[in-house]
Amino acid sequence: MTRTLKILDGLTGICLIVFVLFSMFSISVTQIALGLGALVWLARTQLTGSWKDQQWPLGIPFLVFSLACLLAVLTAVDPAVSLKPLKKLLLILTVFWVANTVQGARQRDLLVLLLVISACGASLYGFYQAFTTSVTLKTRVEGTMSIYMTFAGLLMLVGLLSLARFLFRKPREPGMGLAAGLILICLLL
Repeated sequence: MTRTLKILDGLTGICLIVFVLFSMFSISVTQIALGLGALVWLARTQLTGSWKDQQWPLGIPFLVFSLACLLAVLTAVDPAVSLKPLKKLLLILTVFWVANTVQGARQRDLLVLLLVISACGASLYGFYQAFTTSVTLKTRVEGTMSIYMTFAGLLMLVGLLSLARFLFRKPREPGMGLAAGLILICLLL
């Protein structure tokens, strides 16, 4: 049983790293890592019988929201068409999966660092796009995503994270300030 739990913990760690690294580059790979990681987490929780030990932050609001979405689908003019987007509710699992599988400050800091590095790589690709194609008000840098707004939204989130770590973490991390600057400049393109 101990060997099985170590394997499951290792798989969870790998899924977390893949999830973080590819979140700036591929939504598909990110969702696959999330799905596998969530299944491994649920299997580990079932094997250890630790359902009561799990943390469910925002569980009730998410449950109410999910029930409202389900009710909206059931009362829709064409429920069959409305049912397909309902699968996106599974993305709520991300919050609970991360809250229950990140094991300590060291792993958290590693995942944050990997996310910022990934965003910096995506920003550099955005610079490459800006310099090889013309960027105007009608053509924005799409970066690693097919839609520029998705790319910009991801960069804004990671930019805020890196800026917050630079401003408020002691001791200061100058690399986070550089990353925030790089991301901000890419956002202007």
